[in-house]
Amino acid sequence: MPQLRDEPLSLMTAALALLLALPGGLGAAAAPPESGSPPWVCVKAREGALPGEMLLVAVRGHDDGLIPAGRFGPEPLCFWRAASGTYLSFAGLDLDASTGTRTMELELWGADGGHSAWEQEVVVGPKAFPEQRLKVDDRYVRLRPEDEARAGREAARLNEVYSRRTPESFLSGSFGEPLSGRVSAAFGERRVFNGFPKSPHAGVDIAAPAGTPVLAPQGGLVALAEELFYSGNTVVLDHGCGLFTYYGHLSRISVKTGAMVRRGEALGLVGATGRVTGPHLHWTARLGRARVDPASLTALDLGFWAGPAAGDNGR
Repeated sequence: MPQLRDEPLSLMTAALALLLALPGGLGAAAAPPESGSPPWVCVKAREGALPGEMLLVAVRGHDDGLIPAGRFGPEPLCFWRAASGTYLSFAGLDLDASTGTRTMELELWGADGGHSAWEQEVVVGPKAFPEQRLKVDDRYVRLRPEDEARAGREAARLNEVYSRRTPESFLSGSFGEPLSGRVSAAFGERRVFNGFPKSPHAGVDIAAPAGTPVLAPQGGLVALAEELFYSGNTVVLDHGCGLFTYYGHLSRISVKTGAMVRRGEALGLVGATGRVTGPHLHWTARLGRARVDPASLTALDLGFWAGPAAGDNGR
């Protein structure tokens, strides 16, 4: 990535900085770039900069021959070009992100080839998560040595999968949902199994009858499709640029590792495999090391940004 330069913010960037500081979270600049002007940057989020939230960074009026570069805190940003010519990137705040300030820095090139640097301080606010107490098979709480070793191997393998960064994006339009149903466990809940505190719930549980089809909410590469100790039959999709989604407790897997899937294609069926209290889908999203609420991903209107490069109407 090119070295980010310390240059003054443009007037357009300064205006955006004020909007970002307004109550209610992140906002957008008021108008698209004019011919010959610096690139136009917009940062959007469902609820603002909070733990577990996904942010969308959009850049318009950028040189088509160059890709924007940047970082959010210590994490690099990966941009892809939408059909409209807008460059998009995700920035994630982990479930356990601490409050305070993160710096977002971009290296940009205008349509006329001119370079500009963009920098914005993003204030991460606090978010409280509820507690959930569950009763499950004791073998998933008091692990036998062989099960503990297996769970450790699988965790290491998943971390290896999540460390990959496919440079291209397989996204087209906005994210859908993998199925319709009642949310039985919300993202971020502090979980207590059989009286023992465990890791926070890093996904969303959707209750549905066993055998309900689970559909890909976006296109992607099947990075993993197998049975795991905690989540039973599991599928992980690589959507490119470090974004992954995860589908657990399936009764059946309908895809194979290495296959490409399109939005709406069946990944498997709802089941009750692994550590469960009943049939449901465990659905998670990861951006690199950041565990994010998948509902914050579906709330972002990627379809709007992929359309004609007209002025943002504030969506």
